Amino acid sequence: MTTETDKRSGVIRPRPFARLLNLLGEQLIKDSTVALTELVKNSYDADAEWVQIRIGNTANLGRKNLKPNEEPFVEIEDDGDGMTLEILRDHWMNPATPLKLSKRKRNKGRTRKGRAIQGDKGIGRFAIFQIGGSIEIFTRAQASGTDGQSEIHLITDFGNIQFSDSEDTRKKGSVVYFDEIEALYDVRSRPDRIVAREMSIRGNQIKTEGHGTLIRITQLRYPWSEDEVRKVLSTLNRIQSPFHKSDFIVSVVFEGKEIADDEARRIHQILDEAVIKCSGSVDARGDAVLNINEKENRLDLVDKTREDFVAENKLRFFDKEGKAIRQPVCGPFKFHFYVFDLKKITDPQTKKFIKDHRVYVYRDGIRIYPYGDPDNDWLKIDMYRGTIRASYYLSNNDVMGYVDISASHNQNLVDKTSREGFIEQTGAFEDLRVLTLMVLSRLKIEFQRYISGSEEDMRERRGQLYSKQKLVLSKLDSLQSHLVKKSDTRGAEILNRVASVYKKERELVEKQLDMVEDLAGIGIAVDATSHDVMVMMRRMDDGLKAVEEIAAAERPDIHRLRETLASLRDQLDFVTGLMEGIQPIFRSARRKGSAISVENVVKKVWQYYAKSCERSKIAVSIKKIAPKLEVAGTEGVFLQLFINLFDNAVYWLGLKKERNAKFRPEIQVLIDGQKRCVLFADNGDGVDKENIPYIFEPFFSTKGLAGRGLGLYIARQLVEKYEYQMSYVGDSNRRLLGGANFLIDFKPTEKLQ
Repeated sequence: MTTETDKRSGVIRPRPFARLLNLLGEQLIKDSTVALTELVKNSYDADAEWVQIRIGNTANLGRKNLKPNEEPFVEIEDDGDGMTLEILRDHWMNPATPLKLSKRKRNKGRTRKGRAIQGDKGIGRFAIFQIGGSIEIFTRAQASGTDGQSEIHLITDFGNIQFSDSEDTRKKGSVVYFDEIEALYDVRSRPDRIVAREMSIRGNQIKTEGHGTLIRITQLRYPWSEDEVRKVLSTLNRIQSPFHKSDFIVSVVFEGKEIADDEARRIHQILDEAVIKCSGSVDARGDAVLNINEKENRLDLVDKTREDFVAENKLRFFDKEGKAIRQPVCGPFKFHFYVFDLKKITDPQTKKFIKDHRVYVYRDGIRIYPYGDPDNDWLKIDMYRGTIRASYYLSNNDVMGYVDISASHNQNLVDKTSREGFIEQTGAFEDLRVLTLMVLSRLKIEFQRYISGSEEDMRERRGQLYSKQKLVLSKLDSLQSHLVKKSDTRGAEILNRVASVYKKERELVEKQLDMVEDLAGIGIAVDATSHDVMVMMRRMDDGLKAVEEIAAAERPDIHRLRETLASLRDQLDFVTGLMEGIQPIFRSARRKGSAISVENVVKKVWQYYAKSCERSKIAVSIKKIAPKLEVAGTEGVFLQLFINLFDNAVYWLGLKKERNAKFRPEIQVLIDGQKRCVLFADNGDGVDKENIPYIFEPFFSTKGLAGRGLGLYIARQLVEKYEYQMSYVGDSNRRLLGGANFLIDFKPTEKLQ
C-alpha cells in the first residue's frame, strides 16, 4: 500500500492550524486597549459617526452557571455602513483579506465620506480574540432608503477551540485547523438589535438610522475596572487628533454609566498657555517652513543634522567627512508643536495633563499607536537628555504636539503587524524621527530666547547685577553711620558682624564664579587641542608596538629601531608643545598681571587651532595698525577670550565648508593700536539678527548638541573684569568680513549702573 509520504511527487497545500487565531489576537495584539483601538478603526473605516463601547457585568468574571444576561461582556456598536453576508463571509471571516489594500492600490483608498482607509492587512478584527473567546456579530448594511437591509447574526465560539496539535486533541476530534472553525449565522428580515432607536452618545440624545454593526464579546479574558476603562477612553479619544474638531465620536459605557470625558475641550484651553506655538511642513527633501509664534522661518533640516553631536543623528544623511550620502525616504509631513513653561504653571492638574501628552503621529488624521503616550520616547529625547546632557533638548514634559503624515505621500512608513508603531527596517521611521528632532532643536533656541526675556529685561538684569552689591554695601555704611550718631553701640556691633559675614560670602561667591569660568575656559582649550593630542598618541602607541616587535626579534633591526625612536621623540615634543601652550590658561598661571601683547596672544591661540584650520582649509590673517597694542591683565584671561572666538569661528566655518566644497573660509583679526581695539571676523553665515541680543547670555546656543552656550558669555565676563567691552558688530559698514564680527574695546569704561 502506497501512502502520501511514499509518493515521489505531488502538491502540498498549506493548511494553517486554528492556533493562528491565538497568534493573531492574544499574542500579536499587546493588550485590550490596542484591540479596542483596532475595532474602533474598523468603525471609522465604515464611515460611522459614532462608536460606543459598553462593558458590563464585570463583577461576575470567573463565576460559573451564569445566565446569558449575567455574563461579563464587551460590546462595540457603531452606526457605520454595516456588512452584507458576502462581506462577512468572504472578508470578515478570512484573515489577510486584501479588500482594503486593493482599494488603496486602485487609488480608491478613501471611504464614501472621504476618510482615508486605515486598515489594509486584514487582521485587525482578530484583535477581538484578545478580549474574549465567544463572539456574536449583529450587522445591517446601509440601504438606499432610510432603513438598513436585513440583519445578519453570526456566532463564533472561540472558547472551545483547542490550539495545540497533540494526539490527545486529535483523538477527541477537537477543532485543530483554521478551516474547521465554524461560525453559525442567520439572516433576519426583521432586525432585532440594529434598529432605529434613541440613545445617548457623549451626553447627546441621538436617533440611530437602523444600520451599522454590533459586536458582543463574552468569555472575557481579563477583569475590567473603572480606572482601566477611563484609561482606555483617553487612548481611544486620541485615535483622532484631539487638537482638531472630530467628525467621529467615541463613547464608553461602564456598568450602564457613560464615562464623561472633556479632554478635547480642555486641550484647547491648555494650548492657550503655550509660550511657543509652531506649525509647519517639511517637504520630501527635508526643507521645512516653520511658523513660530506667527513668524515664518525656513530651515534645511537635513543640513541641520550636521550640527548634532549624536552620531546616529549627525551621520543620518552625511558621512564622517560631511559628504551627503542619502536623502530622506520618509516623505513630506506636517507638524504642530506647543512648548510650555511648566515653572509658571501653578495648577498641578494642568501640569499633569501636559506631561501626559507628548508628540503624536497621525496618518490622515488617525493616530499611529503608541507614539505620544507618556511612556513612549520615540524621538529619543529622554534617552539623549539622560545619557548625554539634559540641556541639549527641550524636555518631553514641556512639549505637546503632533506630526501629520498621509498614506499617499508616506508609503515607506508602514505599520507593524502588531499595530505598535512603524516597521523600522526601511529607514523611513528613523528619517522621520531625526527630522522632527531637528524641528524641536530649533524650538529649543526659541525657548532660550523666551527664558532670557527681552533686550530691556537683559539690560535691567545686567544693571542690577553690577549695582546691587554696591547698593547693599552703601546701605550698610549709611546704616552704620546712623547707628553711631544715635549712640546705638549694640546695634552698630550687630550690623558690623552682619556686614562682615556678607562681605565674606560675597568674596567666596566671586571666587567660585571665577573658578567656574576658569574651568570652562580650560575645557574649551583642552577640547581644541585634544584631537591633535589623540592622533599623536595613537601614532606613539604604534611606535611603541614597533619597538616591542624589534626588541623581540632574534636579530633586531637597529636602523629601524633608531628611526622609530627618533619619530617617537618628535611626537612627544609635539604633544609637550601643545600642553605647554595651554599652561597659561590654568589658574595657577593667571595670578600675576602685567602688560600683555594682544598680538602675541592671538598668534598663540591661532597655533592651538592650526590643525583644525588646516583640516577645514580656513585661511587666517592677522593685521595690525601701529602702535603695538598692550593691555593690562593676565595672559591666561586673554588667551581664554580669543580661544572662545576662534572656537566659534572654526566650528561654523567648518560646517559651511562641509555644505559647500567651493566655499573658501576665512578668519581676519585686526589689531588696532590707535583705537585700542580688536576686530575679530569670519566670512561664515554670521549671527541671525533676531539672535544678536541673546548671544552673550549664559547657556544660549544655536549649535544644538555641539553648543554649551557659555563661550561668548565667558568671553564677555572676562573682558568686563578689566572694565573693557565686547560687542557684536551688526553694522555692515563696520565689518571686516561678511560673517560674524566681534569688537573688543580695550579702552576702560565704567560698568553698567
